[in-house]
Amino acid sequence: MTSYKPLLIPSYPRIGAGITSDVLYWQKLGFPFIQKEFGAVTDINFSPVEPYHFAASMSSKVQIFNPSSNEVYRTLSRPFEGCAYGCSFRQDGKLVVAGDEKGNVHLFDIASKTQLKCFKNTSQGGHSGPVRQCCFLRDDKHVASFSDDKLVGVWDIISNKRILNFNEHQDYIRAGGVSTTNRDIIFSGSYDHTVKMYDTRQPTSVWTVDHGSPVEALLVLPSSGIVISAGGVDIKVWNVVTGGCLISKMTHHHKTVTCLCLASEGRRFMSGSLDCHVKVFDVTTYQPVATLNYESQILSLGVSSDDGALAVGMADGSLAIQQRKKPIDNDCEPRKRKASYRYSLEAKAFQPTHNDIRVSEEKRPKGLATHDEHLRKFNSSLALDSALEEDRTKHKPEMVVAVLKELIARKAIRAAVAGKTPRNLCILLYFLQRHVNDVRFMRVLVDVANIVLDIYSPAATDSRSLRLAWKKLHSKLERGVGYMKQVMSLKGTMEILLAAGAATTSDGATDISNLTSSLSTGSESNVTKISFAE
Repeated sequence: MTSYKPLLIPSYPRIGAGITSDVLYWQKLGFPFIQKEFGAVTDINFSPVEPYHFAASMSSKVQIFNPSSNEVYRTLSRPFEGCAYGCSFRQDGKLVVAGDEKGNVHLFDIASKTQLKCFKNTSQGGHSGPVRQCCFLRDDKHVASFSDDKLVGVWDIISNKRILNFNEHQDYIRAGGVSTTNRDIIFSGSYDHTVKMYDTRQPTSVWTVDHGSPVEALLVLPSSGIVISAGGVDIKVWNVVTGGCLISKMTHHHKTVTCLCLASEGRRFMSGSLDCHVKVFDVTTYQPVATLNYESQILSLGVSSDDGALAVGMADGSLAIQQRKKPIDNDCEPRKRKASYRYSLEAKAFQPTHNDIRVSEEKRPKGLATHDEHLRKFNSSLALDSALEEDRTKHKPEMVVAVLKELIARKAIRAAVAGKTPRNLCILLYFLQRHVNDVRFMRVLVDVANIVLDIYSPAATDSRSLRLAWKKLHSKLERGVGYMKQVMSLKGTMEILLAAGAATTSDGATDISNLTSSLSTGSESNVTKISFAE
């Protein structure tokens, strides 16, 4: 008696980008260490010098972390009034500046954890709203602050006074940056949809561009000739030298982009979004080269200068820290100890002779999958239920479709579909909703959907969950039919254009009259083709 052969599950080519060197490079980051905080992690900034500590603004404090040990190195919490925002390191990594909810700007010494300066809201100047972003200017003697009171301030560290004030935005300022090559250039992004460039030697902004949505983050590239703005689902690249000309627009997130940072020594930049994804872009082509996924909405991120550590702050108070896996040095591997003589195998070089009898090793049969066990016992309904349950956890639609094909071949598909409980029927309908428009499974799933409709149409409105499932399946099928009509319409129009272009006059010129008449009758031809296709 022959043994049961497991069901053959076909493999389909994966749709999407292949495995590139960038994908492999960012996959070498280790498993994230999750640090749970009381409030959302709003800002992350890495020190530019080793050992690459990073500062994270959360709740009413700023914490300095050691990425190599994932431990808190310093905690700065006492002087803040309300929430802390916009922490940033100086170029030497010794000082940190941050704002708070009351409009104050604080300057700290990391080694001693002491507050060196506090730029407050006084009669001499100060912010009346929360300071959302702070950063050191190129000369390290001045600090730029960006606030919800629509002001951009420049503070002198030595005199502890605000020396400049730009009041041109019409809404909250939530993003800011400075030039890395010029100590006088400042950039700001606001909820009034604009990005402005300032020169501290001039009383007004140099240029203004419209991002098209509230600006959440700004990033100035190391050359200072390019500034990148993020807001809404768009990331836009602007040329600083030509007065803010748009170079590129990227729309690869499907929710609001909240943060930007540089990586790989300026050759890549990263974006984080409320869609729980971090995307890595190439600064030369402005195309995504890798994607990292997280469990919650992302508000901030940062990466060390050597790409050795990545920190991601999320809205639920989680701080994910990932370290790059170090390559194993073969020379440093410990040598394996020689096995004890009790367990060493003698006569390793033994060669059998022609008088010896060879005994083949019996291969143990592998255990069958759950759906194969049910198919072997001709339990068609249980086989379908087990395949659907496994698809919910492992996301293997190919396996479910293979089971459906086997049931159709056995002429047991009606028996497998009939008699389902409301829960199992909802699972089956949900599977059909997700994959009925997939070209790989469309033929099989449309036949199955028709069988399900024939069996369960009298009881389609028995429960609210079933009504919703049927309604969603109906809308999904209508959408698929609409797409097919549009494709057939486009195909008919293209055939008309190609046929008209092929009809040329004797001198080789295109007959424009034939082309015009063909286009005028294009809609009628398209309707005929769609009806024929349906």
